[in-house]
Amino acid sequence: MKIFIIISMLFVVAIGIRQGWSMLNAQPEMVALFNKFNYDTAHVQVYGMLTIMSSLLIIFPQTYSLGNSVMATMILFIAILQVSIHQYLKAMIEIPLLLLNVLLIYLKYPFKSLLL
Repeated sequence: MKIFIIISMLFVVAIGIRQGWSMLNAQPEMVALFNKFNYDTAHVQVYGMLTIMSSLLIIFPQTYSLGNSVMATMILFIAILQVSIHQYLKAMIEIPLLLLNVLLIYLKYPFKSLLL
């Protein structure tokens, strides 16, 4: 079970950093999504920085739950934006990532016993 948690945690961190990096570099598809709601490139880049920071918070035991909570909130925000512009398939892709963050919060930090 611990191996599943570790792999899931690393997956969530990697996906968060990858998505955050694409937002930070203002990739056209990210900017296009946010432009539909009158967010400019600076907003996309700030959102990218928040995504990267929340991904990195997941690594540390003191901020594990906070990082997962912030990441889940941002994934939910993106899904709601996509549903509001009738991109249901893209919104459905976000749901497993959201559920994975919630599952990681429930399962707790995997290395806690090693640190004590």
